[in-house]
Amino acid sequence: MAIFIRYLAIAYLVYWIYRRLSRLLFQQAHRQQSAPQQGPRTAMSAHNILGIRPGANADEIKAAYKHKISEYHPDKVAHLGDELQTLAKLKSKEINQAYKELT
Repeated sequence: MAIFIRYLAIAYLVYWIYRRLSRLLFQQAHRQQSAPQQGPRTAMSAHNILGIRPGANADEIKAAYKHKISEYHPDKVAHLGDELQTLAKLKSKEINQAYKELT
């Protein structure tokens, strides 16, 4: 009888964790869908994303791009959780877009 109670307790714990995780994932997906769409960025914000001054030349832009993309490249976080991989993908897309705007 004690073994049955242990299995029942473990099953309830697994069920509780599953429900909690599914609720969190649903809320996160809902937040992403309901987030307001960003309008077109200005060149100033592209400079801010790359961390350079507005009057930077092409070499400075390229160096800043390489530095930022090396920090946030999705391959660098491939061994980490899905949330960090998603964040790295979003950040690298943002960096790539800022670089395209400036070149």
